[in-house]
Amino acid sequence: MFLKTLLVASVLALAGVAATFNLMKKPLINKTVSKAILQEFYCIEQLILKNRKLMTDIQQKTPYSMMGGEKSILSLVDRFYFYMDTLAEATELRAIHAADLSVTKEKLFKFLSGWLGGPDLFQQEYGHPRLRQRHFPFKVDQQVRDQWMLCMNKALYEVAMPDELRKNIKQALDDLATHMINAE
Repeated sequence: MFLKTLLVASVLALAGVAATFNLMKKPLINKTVSKAILQEFYCIEQLILKNRKLMTDIQQKTPYSMMGGEKSILSLVDRFYFYMDTLAEATELRAIHAADLSVTKEKLFKFLSGWLGGPDLFQQEYGHPRLRQRHFPFKVDQQVRDQWMLCMNKALYEVAMPDELRKNIKQALDDLATHMINAE
């Protein structure tokens, strides 16, 4: 938006210069001013291209994109619920979920998508996540929290990503899981 404003301001300023010199009556100034206008437009065009590249680079460096985008988040969610369904160590966690996990999977995918810097699908559909409030109906104690992290950590190791990113995501999810505790 800033660059568009700059472009409009530059065009208006150059139009003012052109009017001042009355370009239609003075061909020599017309060529000089035309050259200046072309140089100004070239500089502005280069700034816009540079800004687009910078914004593209920034957008590509989100955890979401570094993990591989939608496909990887879906894989992470599938693996998480696979472990929750199959690990004997996660029985209390599984017990607080519905038998059919399809809606739960979809919500976790949508939440993680936005939380990791991708499309904010959860918020678009459900509004602010309010995670703690949404989990109040369920007993989430230290044991359930630890089971959640066990399943998530196992799933995280099955998704290709840089080790440093995995470490940072694990730490952030660890903190988030601790925040969800609502019972002793």
